[in-house]
Amino acid sequence: MDRAESRRQDGPLTAGGDHTVRWWDTSTGREVRTVHLPGFLAGLAISPDGKSVLATAYEGPLRTWDLATGRETTPADLPRDKKVGALAFTPDGRHLLSASGPHVSIWDWPGLKLARTVELPKPAKQPGENACQAVAVSPDGRWLVTVAERYWYREEKGLRFGYAADGVADLWNLQTGKRVRRLAEGQGTFRSTTFTADGQLVLVGGGGIIPAEGGRAAAEFKGEMNLLDPLAARWLRSFISPPPTPGVTIRYTGATVLAPDGRTLYVSYNTGEIVGFEVATGQPRRTFSGHRGYVGALGFNLSGRRLISGGQD
Repeated sequence: MDRAESRRQDGPLTAGGDHTVRWWDTSTGREVRTVHLPGFLAGLAISPDGKSVLATAYEGPLRTWDLATGRETTPADLPRDKKVGALAFTPDGRHLLSASGPHVSIWDWPGLKLARTVELPKPAKQPGENACQAVAVSPDGRWLVTVAERYWYREEKGLRFGYAADGVADLWNLQTGKRVRRLAEGQGTFRSTTFTADGQLVLVGGGGIIPAEGGRAAAEFKGEMNLLDPLAARWLRSFISPPPTPGVTIRYTGATVLAPDGRTLYVSYNTGEIVGFEVATGQPRRTFSGHRGYVGALGFNLSGRRLISGGQD
């Protein structure tokens, strides 16, 4: 399963590798309805008012449905050639963000008129490209963080050789679409990012550096999850992961979700575990088990009392 979302009490939405979006009744475990996508899921979201489902297949356009009935409501004038990937709403519900390749599009909601497009800077090594993997908007709606995989290669006779990649995170002014700074660079790729309730930023996927800026020296951070102050461009602390299950040689993170009260960050792993970390200290507080493999989807219901997970069992 790739994504799990819920904005109402009676059931979540799921989407996965079978090219479907499914509605569920959690009280019975019964599937309510299914809609089909033309390919693998790239993005899934429910509108802030809880009335619309938004989804897109890989390299495809955005589609929308009525959450209550499953009726497709995709506007007829929505550009069909506009590729859409990861989806996120601003906290005030007035804008939808979609990422695809080196572009982040900002749409007015619910009108779905394109307001502006953010272009990620090209990699320093050329030829090369950026691919935006995740976006996060600050609680006050002023700041945007993009997490991208940048990769480069050499071209010879129309073929590409020598592929390599690393990760970058950038801070943007959401109102103007102007980049504020390169927030972090990593030798590996970052997997996701999320703002905490107080406006700090959790960066997931590995260590890296905060580049030098304005006379300030570069700063290194380590660990698979780190808390950063994006405005001051400084590392605050790492999250301390519990020891892996005996016999596990390789463990890496999957999905992340912040509890509605903002106090706990839940992180899934390829081992089937889901760990709840206290945001204030970075310490692990509880572990859920039951999945037998990679857990790629986490979500909360509206009340915040149910954590929903989906994996490749």
